[in-house]
Amino acid sequence: MKILFIDPYGDALDLALRSKACGHEIKYFIGPAERYRLIGHGLVERVFEFKPHLRWADFIFLADNTKYLKQLDAFRRDYPATPVFGPTDETAGWEVDRLKGMRVLKDHGIPTPPSKQFTTYEQAVAYVKKRDTRLVCKPCGDADKALSYCSKSPEDLLFMLSEWRRKGQIKDTFLLQDFIPGIEFAVSAWFGPWGFGGGWFENFEHKKLMAGDCGPATGEMGTTILITEKSKLARQVLKPLETALLETGFSGCIDVNCIIDEKGKPWPLEFTNRPGYPALSIETPLYPEDPIQWMHDLATGKAEPKFLKNKCSLGVSICLPPFPHSGAPIDIAQGMPIFGMTSSNKKNLHAFQIQKSNVPGTEWMTAGEYALVVTGVSEKISGAAENAYRRVKQLNIPGSPLYRTDIGRSQAESLPKLQKMGYATSWQY
Repeated sequence: MKILFIDPYGDALDLALRSKACGHEIKYFIGPAERYRLIGHGLVERVFEFKPHLRWADFIFLADNTKYLKQLDAFRRDYPATPVFGPTDETAGWEVDRLKGMRVLKDHGIPTPPSKQFTTYEQAVAYVKKRDTRLVCKPCGDADKALSYCSKSPEDLLFMLSEWRRKGQIKDTFLLQDFIPGIEFAVSAWFGPWGFGGGWFENFEHKKLMAGDCGPATGEMGTTILITEKSKLARQVLKPLETALLETGFSGCIDVNCIIDEKGKPWPLEFTNRPGYPALSIETPLYPEDPIQWMHDLATGKAEPKFLKNKCSLGVSICLPPFPHSGAPIDIAQGMPIFGMTSSNKKNLHAFQIQKSNVPGTEWMTAGEYALVVTGVSEKISGAAENAYRRVKQLNIPGSPLYRTDIGRSQAESLPKLQKMGYATSWQY
């Protein structure tokens, strides 16, 4: 197939490389920002405009849900024979407009935590003082991601609001949501013309920078994923949305992240109506050998994908300073060769901000601070972690790389609690 990747932030390089290795012809578009200019350099054919290549493609993979959606919705209408696998403008709104997403859930009988939307410091401060309880702040749309913050107290949040105002970070809409104590647990699925297909992807994310969930929140430091035919959480928060998704013409991945409270009630926190990163790469070992053909078949209604069920895939993100400080100069993290790649471990090394290496004896070198993800698969979470970390230790990357050493470990405590409530019944620690 001829495949056009539209990837504004360079997140889907791993999928592009694996698709190329399976014989597909690739054109890879990344947005123009200087920060992403080296991603995939020398490894895939980079193009710097995507519109001239839309008619060329047999299949279009849309990696993100914040850019080019209206143009691609128009292309879907004008050229329905070419599948665009990814979010529509409507379904993207469920994620980027958090209140809209909460309304969609409520309209389908799914309770959500109390939330209120704000655009100014003064409005938010008045609300925090009035509520006098623990709240979580979440950015909406293009708001500064630094506004994503789980406070420990009202005083804590009031201080952070003051800091964000002082730094000029409060420019767009953000949400204040009631804090719900419990266990964070998510479920996702792939969606095609007939609905959900291939099973339910239950997952546990690890967002904090350091082991033990210490330090600042990051995009992601690692995830454990298992595909199952039976999921209580999917029945509660995904299956009720099937008809609404069909009406939008959506195809691609949808995820609902939840808190399961002590009574076993799920509280949806947010949608991810696009592939997750690094979730997409961590799922790859559970896919068929060709990681893109099944997407085409699902998007065109030809066949439901056949995934590896009831095995855990665990991924560990390897990053370089200045991560996670996105404002720091990116060249600090560029040009570091990846030593230790072998024919036996390469299939479990998933490229993110990577380029072709010019250092003898190495194939890849870094193109940014979020370098790669290393995966391991096993019947149990502990076995998957052992396999992943064994491969991590085989690598040698200059530049003081950092990664969490405890991905999956917290499930030793949380998994039995969830299983007593009827969740995560296919998992083993």
